[in-house]
Amino acid sequence: MDFNSTIFAAMVAEFGGVPKVYPITKDCLEEIQRRVEQAAQACDIVLLNAGSSAGREDYSCQAIENIGKVVCHGIAIKPGKPAILGLKGAVPILGVPGYPVSGILILREILQPLMEHLTGHSQVQKDRVEAVLSRSVLSGLKYQEFIRVRMGNVGGRLMASPLNRGSGVVTSFVKADGILEVPQGTEGYEAGQTVEVQLLRPMEELQRTLVAIGSHDPLLDELADLFRQDGACFLSSSHVGSMGGIMAVRRGEAHMAGVHLLDERDGSYNSSFIRKYFPQGGVRLVECVGRTQGLMIPAGNPKGIERFSDLGRDGISYVNRQKGSGTRILFDFLCKREGLEGKTIYGYDREEFTHTAVAAQIASGSGDAGMGIWSAAKLYALEFLPICTEQYDLLIPDSAWDTPMVQKLIALLRSEEFQRRLESLGGYTIDRPGTVRERLEVRYYWNFRMGYSYYYLDQEGRALRYFEKALEARPGDEDTMELIDSCKKGISLPQFSECFRERTENWWETFAEMEAELRQMMDEDKDHTRGAELVAQMQETLNLVFDEISFEMGFNGEKYELILTPEGDKVKLFELVYFQKHATKEVLEHWNILVGRQPSQNIGLRTDDGWDISGDDVQIWLEEQGENSFNISAYCEKLLPMLREAEGRVWWMLTTLTDQILGEIPHMR
Repeated sequence: MDFNSTIFAAMVAEFGGVPKVYPITKDCLEEIQRRVEQAAQACDIVLLNAGSSAGREDYSCQAIENIGKVVCHGIAIKPGKPAILGLKGAVPILGVPGYPVSGILILREILQPLMEHLTGHSQVQKDRVEAVLSRSVLSGLKYQEFIRVRMGNVGGRLMASPLNRGSGVVTSFVKADGILEVPQGTEGYEAGQTVEVQLLRPMEELQRTLVAIGSHDPLLDELADLFRQDGACFLSSSHVGSMGGIMAVRRGEAHMAGVHLLDERDGSYNSSFIRKYFPQGGVRLVECVGRTQGLMIPAGNPKGIERFSDLGRDGISYVNRQKGSGTRILFDFLCKREGLEGKTIYGYDREEFTHTAVAAQIASGSGDAGMGIWSAAKLYALEFLPICTEQYDLLIPDSAWDTPMVQKLIALLRSEEFQRRLESLGGYTIDRPGTVRERLEVRYYWNFRMGYSYYYLDQEGRALRYFEKALEARPGDEDTMELIDSCKKGISLPQFSECFRERTENWWETFAEMEAELRQMMDEDKDHTRGAELVAQMQETLNLVFDEISFEMGFNGEKYELILTPEGDKVKLFELVYFQKHATKEVLEHWNILVGRQPSQNIGLRTDDGWDISGDDVQIWLEEQGENSFNISAYCEKLLPMLREAEGRVWWMLTTLTDQILGEIPHMR
């Protein structure tokens, strides 16, 4: 079946030309030559479709050479490398690779500019926009590569998700929203990197596109078709497996992820993974379908596969799914249950990214079995050995829930038309599609502490996201709003010219040069008259790293000590521990760098105004509250008179004494 001619003719017409399609020519050198000569006499440009490679029966290059001139055979672009540029007199001849995607790219990148040059009329250029890559793209240095991507606006960011890069997968162009160009000599782009993409669809459509990244299921294609029917919204899906989808939602790169992750401990699906990877809350698990998973095997079952354990037999070639996919997790669990070592199964390391890709490999004869869903087996007329029914759900962040795209999705899940299509696909059970099975509310304290930790590390951009989540959970909270304002100012006017990591590294180098002088000053201060001077000097240097810091200095009889105190602020521990861990070996020869006041054998507290409290004056006892918690109670009769005058001071003194007994960090816990 020739569909390249239909596609290429439509593209020629789009470029402003009049296509003339010749009948299919027999794969014979002489007949190809005659047909090309005939076309060169009648047309301004000749496209010779297929046969441009260097195989035994690829005659295109030889045919052009025999009747004219081959200017170039092979171009440093991918896909499209085997293209031929030739001439028959003044008529350009373009040898187009037979793989559809390669051919489409050659027409876009070579034929279109050539036609514009010959006609003097330029086509309207496609828009180019900046987008954020959802996953890394690797490319060889030898070629300029063109990668099809799916796109959509998620949380105010335009996201680009790479599609299958096979040169024969013509549907990847149908599904593509844009083309990402990787220049020659470039190894590719990292996930999260901002790249330039040439649009294939109007930007206005992308703003109304629901971005789904996660586990594959043919029902997503059915949903995409239902979305397109009224043109109000669109669905764009990329298949990276259930875990890849969870991570995409977690990074704010998708409106939705299909998931079907088995918890081996209790046989449940999805819930435990969502709680684990979203401790901050803010997501919903929406029920979709139950679906039958099993072994897909060739029609007629030529290898006599009757049970899962047969995969361990000699002579069985297996087609696996990629790591992180729910099907791969299920397969590994079944291997463990059956006592099979996955690595001993022939084909275990051969990975495909979708159920239909596995089914296609088996249908083509390149595999004897593969794990997948019934609907994929049915599509390729394969036999199917059912193993289990699993739950396929949709993970949706709260931030996307009220968008028109998601609400349309929920309506479609509940529609009779969608259920009719599922029945046609086969292998699905329906209970309450579109119902929220579980919702994790946004957790104020978790988000606030995450924001605070990034804030202290001078990463206001990251901190802002968590503070905004915290404010969502506790609207109107003044402390949170104040920190949000501070983050926004910090983004535009950074407090420090260097990041916290760089400041820490530089500080320890500086301290290593001055600490000997500091030790000498402490040794000479026998009567403790220079304490204020020593503290001021240390404070001045620490201010190069911290905007606010509390500390103590001393000598324990063996080493000098610098104690960094969080003063009850748990989040500040992030930066203090980071700072402590990067002390140089030279400094640690003479100094103990500690986070939090340490437990003391001889506790006591003496103030300038005459208060003298020893350990014997304080009683402390524990009261268990539960399995992992208890209350600390403290009583000091000497401090009772102070309660009438300065209750806050009593609290400070008791807290300090408790720190001395337990240590500051355990006390904070």
